[in-house]
Amino acid sequence: FTQDAFPYGTLVVFEIEANAFLWKMVRSITGTLVQLEKNGADAGSFREILDARDRKRAGVTAPPQGLFLWQVKFDGVRRHV
Repeated sequence: FTQDAFPYGTLVVFEIEANAFLWKMVRSITGTLVQLEKNGADAGSFREILDARDRKRAGVTAPPQGLFLWQVKFDGVRRHV
């Protein structure tokens, strides 16, 4: 699992890469990151939430609008969708 966030004009881009995803996982991660940023949490807060493995500690599930699949990798080969 890897993740990165960076500004892109007036937007914030979250890149999340993993070998598999659970239902609404990306939306949950995104919602948690947005909520932590709004609350001024430190950089280690997100890692603490992940390490706790307790969904109740995470933030809200982000709405699907604005989220999209950028690319898929099979056997290390990237394919843009």
